[in-house]
Amino acid sequence: FGELRVGRNTSVLGYAYGPMVARAYWDNLGKTKLNSDGNVSALNMLDYTRKDNSIVWIAPQLHSVPLDIVMQYATNEDNEDQDAGIGARVRYTSDKGFTTGIAFSRDIEANGSISAKDFATDKDFDGQVDYGGDVVRGTMTLDVDRYLDIRAPITLGVAYQQADYDFDGALVEKGVIVSANMTLNQFAKPASFYIQYNQTDNLNGIHNNESEQLVLGGEYELKDNIIAHAYIGQNSTNYSN
Repeated sequence: FGELRVGRNTSVLGYAYGPMVARAYWDNLGKTKLNSDGNVSALNMLDYTRKDNSIVWIAPQLHSVPLDIVMQYATNEDNEDQDAGIGARVRYTSDKGFTTGIAFSRDIEANGSISAKDFATDKDFDGQVDYGGDVVRGTMTLDVDRYLDIRAPITLGVAYQQADYDFDGALVEKGVIVSANMTLNQFAKPASFYIQYNQTDNLNGIHNNESEQLVLGGEYELKDNIIAHAYIGQNSTNYSN
């Protein structure tokens, strides 16, 4: 019957993560707006969260069907006016070295509040505005070494996402990620090198908010359960506040 998880769960976008290879500070953990204290963060397109009072069902894997299916239901107790959140992700894994998938969620990742001064509104309101919204993410990865005669295994990835927030004046947030991850076979232990580029328009649904990010990094498995990371990156964001 598959696997059922009840409680505080990773949301469905966290199961649609194949092309995202950057780690630590430069990962894609959904900072779409500045903190209330104005601290600077690396801002990227909306990403997965961890949701209290939610149920995740992971469908059983059938050997003859190369599909992974995840579904989620989440209450929104912090906002009584908000409907319960729902989400699902489907991924196809080919034996020819590529995967493709799509994820959808409503009022799970796109669920929070924003200062009214951050966007154009017809209402003369100074305070926080609650919002929900729909998110669609498509992903694909390709093992290039399956098709080209190269020594190092290389996996290319691409993700495209749209987030449609439901507060007045919001625009559709659009984001794309392109990545490459190369396994380094010349080392005694597992190691890899990666590069990832993020580009997002209308961050958090706000017009003219744009973000670009480029990251170079690598990993080296020192021992079991001990992995060393090295990375450098730049995030450049135009954010109206």
